[in-house]
Amino acid sequence: MAGKIPASQIKEKFVRFLESFNAHDDHEAISQDADRALPTYVRMARDMDTSQGTTLYINFEHVNEYDPQLADAIITHHLEYDEALRQAVQTMVAKYAPEKLENGDRKPHEFFCSFYNLAGGGQLDDHFGGEKGAAPH
Repeated sequence: MAGKIPASQIKEKFVRFLESFNAHDDHEAISQDADRALPTYVRMARDMDTSQGTTLYINFEHVNEYDPQLADAIITHHLEYDEALRQAVQTMVAKYAPEKLENGDRKPHEFFCSFYNLAGGGQLDDHFGGEKGAAPH
């Protein structure tokens, strides 16, 4: 990568990825037939049960397929981009599933992301608020 991408651009690129990526081999559960037209991560956000957690699990191979420069930046500078990536998830959830932000009388839910299927195995989650463990079902 020629130079470090500003965090604001990473956020914009990641929001575009979340709002538009459709997995070719999408095995995630689809709650309704009408949801098939929705991008993969929009559908996952809408289907999320916030009582079970607010982490959006992202297949890193999808990021790399969508934008290899974005994927490289996330791996190389994951600590610096932590906040931008979390804000991107929050932005996407607010736009496509605003009811998920509601948290009773307390402040709104905060959303996080955890990446799995990294080259060499492993997960990027410690810095993105996700819980360690297996990828989503």
